[in-house]
Amino acid sequence: MSQEKVTRMTKIVQGFTDYVGTKKSYCESHQVKPQVFAYWHKKLQGSMKGSSHFTPISLQESKMPVELELCYGNGRSIRLPSTTPISLLEQLLKLQIDV
Repeated sequence: MSQEKVTRMTKIVQGFTDYVGTKKSYCESHQVKPQVFAYWHKKLQGSMKGSSHFTPISLQESKMPVELELCYGNGRSIRLPSTTPISLLEQLLKLQIDV
């Protein structure tokens, strides 16, 4: 695939964000089939955002102890330290507490 085509389609896809009108009319005005536009939009969307679908976040360390609270449908709840092993949390989530 030529760099010229990539550059052309990148400009077309980016230009659509400011366009007022339908995708069909935008494609017609740029002489691009809607299927081709959709392909390039999806392809370039991934490369513009990076390869990951996750949004990076930053966490700040808290001076306060962090607790987890599991609330069951019958109104009972369990508070656990954030250091509780995942295996125990899984068991507690599956647990049905009777009144």
